[in-house]
Order: sequence, then structure tokens, then C-alpha cells
Amino acid sequence: MSSLFARQAWAAVSRTKPSSLRAPLKAAPAAYLASQRRAFSISSICLERRFTKEHEWLELTGDKTYTIGLSKHAANQLGDVVYVEHPAVGDSFEAEEPFGTVESVKAVSEVFTPIAGKIVEVNETLNDSPELVSEQPEEDGWLVKFEAEDLKSFDELMNREQYEEFVKSEEH
Repeated sequence: MSSLFARQAWAAVSRTKPSSLRAPLKAAPAAYLASQRRAFSISSICLERRFTKEHEWLELTGDKTYTIGLSKHAANQLGDVVYVEHPAVGDSFEAEEPFGTVESVKAVSEVFTPIAGKIVEVNETLNDSPELVSEQPEEDGWLVKFEAEDLKSFDELMNREQYEEFVKSEEH
């Protein structure tokens, strides 16, 4: 008796479901799943950000390509940025060498490359909108992208937690 009841209940439910829900699910092709897995693993690499004691941040965005900008802490200390001077694409710099300046209403500060490398792109948007360095220092206010000579140096920089501890220790 219970099996007759179960069949009738299932028949009633299946009539009320849209046909798309009654269709059997098809598995995604293996090639599609592999490409999605690959894209996910690459995107996690792009999110690795490190910080320097001079309050710059670096983000790995390619094999040896990094983006450099000022930390939020540095931007807050500078105040409203009114001018950014950056190097030319193709210029090379040694580690700890200044590559540009950021001028704010409070001060003019040099910006240093924490890792030796060559400039491959500059944020041209800052020519017309230098305030992005103040307003969005760790997003659209990035300064340059460069190709590093040595990947080991990146691992020696501070992660976000270490950097926040460093900033707290500086304030005391």
C-alpha cells in the first residue's frame, strides 16, 4: 500500500515541477572543469600582497610581474596627494632605490622599489587623478608595474598581518 501511495505522490509532484527540473542533470565536460580549476588556481596567486617597512605594497600579478603602490597607512600619513612623478617604462632600478615621488599637501615623499627590476607599466591615470593615491591607495591608486629580477626577495617582505603589527609598533 505504501508503495502505491509513494508512486501517486511522486506522480503528483513531478506534474507540478517545471520540465527543466525534471530533466536529468548532465555532467560538465572534463575539459571545462579543468579550465575552471586552472583559472581558480591562477587567480589565487594574483592576490598575494606584501608590504615594506617604507609602507609600499607589492602584489604578484604574473610570473615575475609585480604592482607597487603605497599602503593605506602611508596614504593617510601623506594626506591629499596632488602630484605623482613616476619613471619611464623600461627604466631599471636596484632594490631600495627611489623610482618616483608622491607630492601631497603635507609633504613630498620618495617611493622606493623594494625589489630590483624593470618598469613595465606606469599608472597613467594618476597624471590626471593623483588623488586616487589618497582615496584608493591599494586599488586604483597603484603606481607602477615592474618585472622583478629576483623572486626570493618577495617572500622576505611582510604579509598583511605582519605589516599591521609593524604599523602598530611604530605608533607606540
